[in-house]
Amino acid sequence: MATKKEPRKIDYLVCAFCGKTTPIEVLNIEKLKDIDPITWKLIQIRARGEGQRGGFPVIRGESLTMRQVVRKKEYKTLVEALRFRLTELISGALDSKLLREEDLRGLIE
Repeated sequence: MATKKEPRKIDYLVCAFCGKTTPIEVLNIEKLKDIDPITWKLIQIRARGEGQRGGFPVIRGESLTMRQVVRKKEYKTLVEALRFRLTELISGALDSKLLREEDLRGLIE
């Protein structure tokens, strides 16, 4: 009688904002460390022309950084939701010891 193979288990990182998952084994951890929060694009503007095949390519020069998003009235609801979620994440990270108070001290002074 053939023995049943155990399924291969894969660990995924779950985005705390949107729930998107990425296998940890393919996650580029070094790239995470190199993302500049000032120039990082929070919102990408994409479009697909009529008859164009494939995905929706990013329109160069139209994506927005956090600072740009905060300044635009049309994103007010999104900014408020992100602010709430980020505050909750920081609180949870402190409670779980993922972050320590000393990790945050220099950020707001």
